[in-house]
Amino acid sequence: MGFKSLSRALAVASFLVFHLVDAATLIVSTTVSKLKHIGDGGIHGQLLRNNGFQGTNTGLTAYAAVCGTNLTVDTANPLTSALPRSLKVSVPSGTTGQVGFSNAGYLGVPVNDDTYANYFWINGSYSGSVTLSLVGVASGTVYATKTITVNSVATSFTYYETTYHSTQAPDGNNVWKLTFDGAKVAGSALNFGLPQLFPVTFHQRCDKKNTCGCGKLTFCSYNSIRNDVGNFLQALEPSFFRFPGSSPGNRWKWNETIGPVEKRPGRQGDWGYPNTDASGLMEYLQFISDAGMIPVLAVWSGLSLDGGGVVSDAALTPYVDDILDELEFLLGSTSTTWGALRESYGHTAPYDIPFIEVGNEDNLSGGCGTYASRFTDIYNAIHAAYPDITVIASTSQASCLPNPIPAGVWTDTHRYLSPNGFFSLFNEFDN
Repeated sequence: MGFKSLSRALAVASFLVFHLVDAATLIVSTTVSKLKHIGDGGIHGQLLRNNGFQGTNTGLTAYAAVCGTNLTVDTANPLTSALPRSLKVSVPSGTTGQVGFSNAGYLGVPVNDDTYANYFWINGSYSGSVTLSLVGVASGTVYATKTITVNSVATSFTYYETTYHSTQAPDGNNVWKLTFDGAKVAGSALNFGLPQLFPVTFHQRCDKKNTCGCGKLTFCSYNSIRNDVGNFLQALEPSFFRFPGSSPGNRWKWNETIGPVEKRPGRQGDWGYPNTDASGLMEYLQFISDAGMIPVLAVWSGLSLDGGGVVSDAALTPYVDDILDELEFLLGSTSTTWGALRESYGHTAPYDIPFIEVGNEDNLSGGCGTYASRFTDIYNAIHAAYPDITVIASTSQASCLPNPIPAGVWTDTHRYLSPNGFFSLFNEFDN
């Protein structure tokens, strides 16, 4: 993989964090900020772009018709209530031969000497073959192809999955194609929902075998991190991983990032493109565990860095309750409501969550004046329920923090500097 492709895929940031001397072992870190397709199209292993038609700027981005079909985004045939749009592939009368559609991924589909897993839903009256292939755009070379038999009905979506091996392409200028017998659909249409294409992912979590840490076969057995990116990050030997990061007004809703991906609505990200949230809470924690890192879970503190203002005082209460629900999902007994849901998703044992960071850059965008009260409200709720969790403030700026800071609270010295700027701080925590 080329340097540009790898650099686009990585979300590595170094932070000198935590205003405590004994935090020295935690200095090297990674974090995710989903700018320039760092999540979807980057660290996440799924290669097809716009596969769920999520966000506010939906359209046919990355799609192209194959052999004369007409493609539209269809709201009359939703895949699920979470994904209310599907791809309608209309076939003109009199059509013969193989027809369908292609997806160009994120600036091309990387095609390697690897095993690929393919998943999709189909709606419409069709019994026959569907061919999946990976094809070079310039050369027309078919690097992989697999034909399966489907029996689709018009009353609901039917799910299909398969795997196939590909030979190595010389570059990333490739597309994924799905084709079917045009004569059988001529004058009609088929709908397709949430096509997914995964190479073998980090720690081989796309092989559909029971290799997922969840304890039984679930979506997290294949919905994972890109293998090359995961190995690169692991080789850095970071101590911890802070996620989900950022402070958009529509926030990262943890309970919409768990469960089967077809039930995750996604959202319009704060960098101008849709986030599928296929890399969700459980996927990140699995990656963190696989890579031998410590999770630092960030929770929304009421500040919107995108100009959405601040939620504080009584208005913050529902969001504090949501944080406690998230912690019950992660840490609670299986006899609790959220703990039982975690178990149903295949993870019986509680996760290990030693650190929680309250907010992100709350010294910016007008957040400083209310952060002391917002932090205190969230800290009190977390500490009362989970006293062993270390809580971290999102800034070390004293004017933004409660006075005194509760015992045991850490602060995030969150700086944007040049490499030389970080080198100049070499002795800061030692002295």
